[in-house]
Amino acid sequence: MTDLLPFPARREPAWTRLDLRSLVGEVVESLAPRLRTQGIVADLDLPDGTPVLADTSQLRRAVLHLILNACDAMPRGGELDISCWFGPRAVELEVADSGPGLDSRTLTSLNGAAGQQLPAHLDQVRRIAETHGGRLRAANCPQGGAAFTLVFPRRALEAAA
Repeated sequence: MTDLLPFPARREPAWTRLDLRSLVGEVVESLAPRLRTQGIVADLDLPDGTPVLADTSQLRRAVLHLILNACDAMPRGGELDISCWFGPRAVELEVADSGPGLDSRTLTSLNGAAGQQLPAHLDQVRRIAETHGGRLRAANCPQGGAAFTLVFPRRALEAAA
């Protein structure tokens, strides 16, 4: 329940080496009853033993909010795809759904337009990404639905290795 509480404005991360696949798997498992009830099929495409350096509770909260957001977008079922990429400069964790996608105003708000208000849960995710030196990106998927990507600097991965 504490994962749904507001995120403190200036909390510094308690850096811990953690396995990203395990953390995401735990969050998905905790939401399994809701996913089943709504007819949502989750697919995780994260390598085993994916180390990152992050604040465990903050990252768990961000993943939880992104998955709950996807569930809200698919009240009658759909597909939830969670994947991870390791680029030369960043680690990216993407949560994509097969819902209706995002309207242009919401996309503009999510991708950093000044003066735009975000829904509280997505603002929390954005702030968690920023406290980790990263950012939150949003896009509509070509096949439909929306994708939210947490982008963290590669240095976080290198420090964890």
